[in-house]
Amino acid sequence: MPQYSADEVLQFAIRIEQTGGDFYRRLAERHRENRRLYDFFTYLAKEEEQHEDVFADLVRYMNYEPAEQYNAEYFAYLRTQADNIIFAEEKLNDAGLIDNVSQALEFAMRREQDSINYYAEMKNFVHPDGHAKLDAIIAEERRHYQELYAMREQVKA
Repeated sequence: MPQYSADEVLQFAIRIEQTGGDFYRRLAERHRENRRLYDFFTYLAKEEEQHEDVFADLVRYMNYEPAEQYNAEYFAYLRTQADNIIFAEEKLNDAGLIDNVSQALEFAMRREQDSINYYAEMKNFVHPDGHAKLDAIIAEERRHYQELYAMREQVKA
């Protein structure tokens, strides 16, 4: 089992944000004819880019050694979650096949919830001085979830 460092956990988070931005850009392009949806998904893509910047800033807090209980298996779990659960390429490809806007919004809501869970777990690897920044990202991901939910309800109506 490979050993992962706290720095690598941060790189996983950056990857999540990058693929999340790609996902929202794909949805924006797919719904270019609907200005409201296009603007909404473009906004979410830009938010993901801003999160990348926050994680890059968190590097200074990543020299933290987690408790011994966080072994290679736990790092592998985080890696698997980042690679396969959140915005995995095959899921992005599947999302491109979704024709129903409500289904696309539900897919995005699940990805935002997965991101929230990942970042909450990631706090175990960030020095407590960096927790406020992670909490801010988690709050933004929750806001994205709520915005996606509201948009889904509007589309249903």
